[in-house]
Amino acid sequence: MEYLVTLLLGLLLGILVLYVTKPGYFVKQPQEFQTLELMFEQYMDEMDEKQEAWREEYRRCCQHLETMAAHDRAWDRQHVAAPGAGATAGTGENQESRQRLIDSLPAIETLAEQGVPPAEIAQRLELGTGEVALVLSLKNHRHNS
Repeated sequence: MEYLVTLLLGLLLGILVLYVTKPGYFVKQPQEFQTLELMFEQYMDEMDEKQEAWREEYRRCCQHLETMAAHDRAWDRQHVAAPGAGATAGTGENQESRQRLIDSLPAIETLAEQGVPPAEIAQRLELGTGEVALVLSLKNHRHNS
């Protein structure tokens, strides 16, 4: 029985010491802290929603870019890399002229990016001014659409 009384007195003394040294331990959280915690949770939910919206926008942009790249490749296959297609096909001279123009495409683009005027590009590459102007306008049209 002594042990039981000693045990109870020890527990009471421990609780009293804990109450004196850490008074906030036995008190409910203040209302302000609960309000802040609620606000934090709401902000986190909003951030999750915004993040998901940005991810969806990113996915849409990637799909759009893939579609544009596919159209660009199709355009290239149809208009640039298809010798013999179109109304001028058939004569050897037209075939050679077309192939020379196709072979000159990288040089035309490089010179245009360096700021060389179309007339000078045509003169340097021994092409027609109209051919160079057409290539540059198609390139600009393709990149703007």
